[in-house]
Amino acid sequence: QTEAYERGLPVSPLGASEAPIYGRYGYGKASEGEGWKIDRHRAAFRQDYSWDGSIKMIETERAREVFPEVYRRTGKGRAGIIQPPKPWWDSQFDDASRRKEGEPANFYVEYREDDVEGCAYYRIKDGTLSVWMLLACTDAAYAALLRYCLDVDLIKTIQVWSRPVDDPLIWMLHDPRALKRRIFDWVWLRLVDVPKALSSRTYAIDGELVFEVRDSFCPWNEGTYQLTGSPSGAICKATTKSPDITLSVDDLAVPYLGGFPFTPLAHAGRVEEHTPDALLRADAMFATQLKPWSPMLT
Repeated sequence: QTEAYERGLPVSPLGASEAPIYGRYGYGKASEGEGWKIDRHRAAFRQDYSWDGSIKMIETERAREVFPEVYRRTGKGRAGIIQPPKPWWDSQFDDASRRKEGEPANFYVEYREDDVEGCAYYRIKDGTLSVWMLLACTDAAYAALLRYCLDVDLIKTIQVWSRPVDDPLIWMLHDPRALKRRIFDWVWLRLVDVPKALSSRTYAIDGELVFEVRDSFCPWNEGTYQLTGSPSGAICKATTKSPDITLSVDDLAVPYLGGFPFTPLAHAGRVEEHTPDALLRADAMFATQLKPWSPMLT
C-alpha cells in the first residue's frame, strides 16, 4: 500500500479469492453482487413493459465497439464501477480461443432507440442460457434485453452471473419465487489515504462527523479526522477533537461506497459510538440511492 499512497491513490479495490485474507491488510467488503437462476417457464412479467427501441444480434467486431461505450454510460449514478482496461475487454471477445477450447460461443445483442441504449451477451449449453453481461442505460433497455434473454427458444433455465443486489427484476416478475438468488461479496476496498478518500466522495445530506481510525498496516492513516460532507462535496482533515465514532480502517471501507450502514457493524462489536446518534448521522450521510456494484471485477 505504500506505493499506492506515494502515487496519491485514495483507495485500492480488488476481488478477494478468500474472504478472511484481506481484512488483515485493511480491506473491507464494500459491495455485494448476486447471481440468478430462473425457470424460463415461470419467468412472466407481472405487467406489460413497453419500449420504443429494437433488439438485434451483432457480430463480435461490432460488440467490441458497443460494449465499452455502453459500460461507461451505465456507470453514472452507481458507486463502485470499475472501468476495465483494454486487455480485459479483449478477453471477453476472444471467441476464437473459446471455440478452440470447446466452450460455448458468445451471442451478442444490442438495444437501440435513436442510439444504442443497452447490450448483452450470453452463452447456451445443455438447455441453459447464461447471461455473462447485461448493460442498460435506461429502464426500457433493461426490460427489453431481459425479456429477450428470458424468451429464447428451447431454453429451460436462465442463469445470470452477476447483478447488483438492488436489481429490479424481483419486482418485475409475476412469480418472484421463480428467481433463485445467490448473494456473494464483490468489491473489497482499502482506504489507502483516509482523509483523501473521505474527501473524494459526496454525501447524501449535510453533516459533520469525527472518526478515530485504527490502521496498524498503514500507520499514516492512524489518527482522528473531522469529516464535513454534503451532496456537493466534502473536506476531511486531521483534528484534535474527541471522536464521534471509533473503528478500524477495514470497517470504514465497508460503508464507504454506500452499500452497508455503520449501525450493523456497531451491533457486531466492530464500531464504537461515542456521541449519541452519531451512527444514525453516519448512516444517513454515507447512504446512496443505488447499491454499489461493478459488472467487472479486478
